[in-house]
Amino acid sequence: MSEAAHSTRETLDKDHRVFERLADALDRSRLRPPAEMRELVAATLGVLEPALKSHEALETALMGDVKIRRPGLTEGLRVASLQHDAIASLLKDLRIILSEPGRYRAEHMASLTFLLARNLREHLRYEEEMLWSALPEGGPAAPASSFEDLRRLETLLGRL
Repeated sequence: MSEAAHSTRETLDKDHRVFERLADALDRSRLRPPAEMRELVAATLGVLEPALKSHEALETALMGDVKIRRPGLTEGLRVASLQHDAIASLLKDLRIILSEPGRYRAEHMASLTFLLARNLREHLRYEEEMLWSALPEGGPAAPASSFEDLRRLETLLGRL
């Protein structure tokens, strides 16, 4: 495997490991008393939101040229985009719950964190099985900004 392909695959793998750790944090939050759950969910969302922006930028950078050369990939990218939308919707719902602590029961937050963690893992699996194989040997190279984003996100993850 070329250095560029290795770097790209390594970057994608690290990006996905960040999301696995975030899904794990969401799962752990459901085991905590309500006030602690709320704090951990809020802290996790504080990392998850910039991680998603970075993730989508990385995908756009890596998959754009591939989509042009492999038109059949368009459907796979459409599914991934729909998954991003579902994740964003769950994030929005959790932000609403966090903004009005007395209005929603802890069980409601717990069910949404379960759904968010599950959707994140399903999305990761989908990308790994359906999209990564479309990346050609030898490139495209991951943008330099993705390395900086991953380092920043890993630092934030250490605080959860």
